[in-house]
Amino acid sequence: KPPSSVTAGERWGEEGRYLIDRMLGRGGMGTVYAATDTKLKRPVALKVLDVADTAGDAASDARALREAQVAASVGHERIARIYDTGQHQGATFVSMEYIHGTTLRQWMAERKGSCGEILRIAMQVAEGLAALHARQIVHRDLKPENVMMTTDGDVKLVDFGLARRTASQDGEASAVGLESGYAGGSVARAAGTPGY
Repeated sequence: KPPSSVTAGERWGEEGRYLIDRMLGRGGMGTVYAATDTKLKRPVALKVLDVADTAGDAASDARALREAQVAASVGHERIARIYDTGQHQGATFVSMEYIHGTTLRQWMAERKGSCGEILRIAMQVAEGLAALHARQIVHRDLKPENVMMTTDGDVKLVDFGLARRTASQDGEASAVGLESGYAGGSVARAAGTPGY
């Protein structure tokens, strides 16, 4: 089922665990919906990846699982929590913390922050990045749309679909942002949003 056809009232996941409420936003790799986890009785954000196929898509599954693993491995207050991944009629989804608030982009459009507010936001973004970097993870798509502002004014980093580890599990350095190229070589491939 293409993500664009997801409608309010649909149930997703194993035994219809997630009840779709409304669309929250659309990004380069998926669409995010407000939903309710009917099993745990809590609001969640359900990110549905754009690649959908009735037979399932191994690359899409692997990407969703990697995104979930990266975010879940950090466990920091500035990183949105990941709860679950799954499939629904061939579409892959990630269940994550529902953040009551707005994106930093929307926050900037609606108000002119004081110097103190801007410094506090920048420091909280830096805290989230430091937590990622301590785990040898690079976000690779940090931009105002991927920084959420809670109603309490706190920052949460989201969208780890392009994140990469800078070292393998045994600690050896690995190439970040390098993809297999022609003739067995490597070519640099831009990731994320070039302006940022």
